[in-house]
Amino acid sequence: MRPWLFPMKISPWKKEPFVAWNPISSNYYMSMMRQFCEQEGIPMDVPYKKLKKSQQADLKYGVKDGRSFKFTYTPMSGTGTRTVDTVFEGVITNMERRYNDTGSDYTKEVMRQYMVEHICPACQGQRLNPTALSVRVGDLNIAQATELSISDALGSLQEPDLWAGR
Repeated sequence: MRPWLFPMKISPWKKEPFVAWNPISSNYYMSMMRQFCEQEGIPMDVPYKKLKKSQQADLKYGVKDGRSFKFTYTPMSGTGTRTVDTVFEGVITNMERRYNDTGSDYTKEVMRQYMVEHICPACQGQRLNPTALSVRVGDLNIAQATELSISDALGSLQEPDLWAGR
C-alpha cells in the first residue's frame, strides 16, 4: 500500500497540509516540515500544485543528496528544546517507514486511512520481474502456474502439447 496524502490543490497548502502528518499526538512532523520548508525556501502559502516539481518531490520523498537541515523541537517530556542536524526523508518515505516499522495496530490503522493499494502495471500484482514472468508452463506464466490447484496442475502437465517441440 502507498500513502496518498497530498494537500489540497487549490488552497495554500499550509492551511491543508499533508493530511497524514496532521498530529495524532504531537506537532513533531508538521514542525519538521515547516522548518525544512523555511530553510529550503519552499513557500507554504501557495497551492501545492504550483510548487516546482523538485520541491514537490523533496516534500514527498525527501532530499536525494543527503543534505541536512537544522531542526529544533521540544521533546514530549517538555524538558527544554533540542536542535539537531537531520535529513528530511519526505512525507511518503516517512509514512512507509513508520507503517512498516511500527508494532502498534492503532498506528497502522490510523495510517491505513491515508493509503491506497495500487497494482503494479508491469507485473499486474504478481510481484515478479519480467524475466521471471517470461518462464512459461504451457500457456501460463510461472505466477499463474503456481496458483493452480494440485489437481489442475497435474492435469496441465499431462497435456501432450505442453511438451511438444522440447
